[in-house]
Amino acid sequence: MKTFTLTGGARIGRANATYPFANLYVDENILKINASLTGNLIFQPQDIISIKPYASVPVIGKGIKILHRVDNYNKHVIFWTMTDPKTVIGEIEKTGFLEKTKFPLSEKDVHIIQQQKQGGFPLKPWVKVLFPIVLNFLFLYDFIPFFLGKDEEILLVSECIQP
Repeated sequence: MKTFTLTGGARIGRANATYPFANLYVDENILKINASLTGNLIFQPQDIISIKPYASVPVIGKGIKILHRVDNYNKHVIFWTMTDPKTVIGEIEKTGFLEKTKFPLSEKDVHIIQQQKQGGFPLKPWVKVLFPIVLNFLFLYDFIPFFLGKDEEILLVSECIQP
């Protein structure tokens, strides 16, 4: 079985993971995008409508756009790459993945369908919880001594400033 892997970036909806925070894995039965904090997407050949070259900014903004049928995933899926997008599509074709896009679903595909129903989730749930907590803690960190009545640091600083 021929496989193809590539490190790059990914854009899922409005969430963007820059290079090198995303990985593409393709074999004849599956296409996966692991975009670290942005989310993980898994496709069967039957889920893919087409894979096309994509460019937003010449030279640095190139990749492949994946048009798919999975309802729980964001429709805007792009894998950014430093490699020529046509070369990436050629490598995906060599795995045999694109040849199976017209095949009917089989029973072994049930596991993948269950993963897809969970959604690609633009940000992993723990990031959405942890980020505001850390941000608020850092913001309030300077005010904690004031609320606890510890103004010794302020006195020390004012003594150093006075002649």
